[in-house]
Amino acid sequence: MHRLSAVLLAAFVLALSAGCASLSPTVPVVSDAVYPADGLVTFLLENPNGYVTVTGWDRNEVQVRALNGRRVANVSVEVVGSQMTVLTLSAGGIGLEGPHADYEVRVPRPLPRIAVTTANGAIEVDDCNGTIDAETSNGAIRLTGTQGIERLASSNGRIDAEVRSLDTDALVTTSNGAVRLLLDPSLNATIDARTSNGRVTVSGLALNATTTGSNELTGTLGAGGNTLRVETSNGEITLGSL
Repeated sequence: MHRLSAVLLAAFVLALSAGCASLSPTVPVVSDAVYPADGLVTFLLENPNGYVTVTGWDRNEVQVRALNGRRVANVSVEVVGSQMTVLTLSAGGIGLEGPHADYEVRVPRPLPRIAVTTANGAIEVDDCNGTIDAETSNGAIRLTGTQGIERLASSNGRIDAEVRSLDTDALVTTSNGAVRLLLDPSLNATIDARTSNGRVTVSGLALNATTTGSNELTGTLGAGGNTLRVETSNGEITLGSL
């Protein structure tokens, strides 16, 4: 096991310069560190609160920047086998909500899998070739220049994504928000899209529909294949072509 830990020194320096006897949990935290990506298959980030952006680049390294930290004791970066895990560690305190940090991450563009979880904040992934798993409780999810997805989930927020491949069954779901997916027209997939309050519309795709209705649609693209399930309780579902 190879363990790397990015200790947030900036907050400590700020606290000292302010003449504080101890580190205040309200001091903004900024951390910027780069880690080798040799042998990595999965990048996993778990963040209690805050937005997360992940961008692909040509370097065989992972850059993790934690910004605007509040109630954060540390950002832990750990590599076990082929997985790198980033955790936001709480400074503790009674009656406080969890720690907050905004992340800007860069990963090798070919990295096979990216998984991001945050509770309150948007998730954006751009220019990545791996399969994406993204979950937020309150916030939008936006994927651009991406290839495949596994799961995109939000309780309250819009979901916009580009999908060029499906290596597995995939779920796109939000309780309150619209969903807009732009699919590769050559994609082979089974589509199951449903909304409780809204409409399902398809544009620019040669979809062979088996069930149609104002708020539901099932059918196949191309030869069919892995299932892409799309759900929202309150919002429109739009399926379009890249």
